[in-house]
Amino acid sequence: MAAPKPNSEPDAKASVAKAPDVKAAPTAAKPAAAPGPKTAPAAVMLDSEGYRVEVVDIIGRTGVFGEVKQVMAKVMDGRDSGNVIRRNVKGPVKKGDILILLETEREAKALKSKKPKNKTR
Repeated sequence: MAAPKPNSEPDAKASVAKAPDVKAAPTAAKPAAAPGPKTAPAAVMLDSEGYRVEVVDIIGRTGVFGEVKQVMAKVMDGRDSGNVIRRNVKGPVKKGDILILLETEREAKALKSKKPKNKTR
């Protein structure tokens, strides 16, 4: 039997073939992380930097499409603890919900009531 000749060119089929048991590693590279201090997850950060308030009453809807609710909320933490403030909330909210506010000094303007015009002529 003749010995195989050494070939200077690599065999194309041999370089492509893979073992059936081996899985290829994903080729997508992760984006490089920005240098700087590591930050905590958003949920943990809000608890440590925000103020808890409890929704006491839902006053009404506001916004062009009625997507924002105006609520009265009782502050549970911080300097204004115990005060009831008026805030606008976007998204689903109901009486008794606990919200996290970044600050409690600002208060929303009261909604104007829609009164029918008097037509006395």
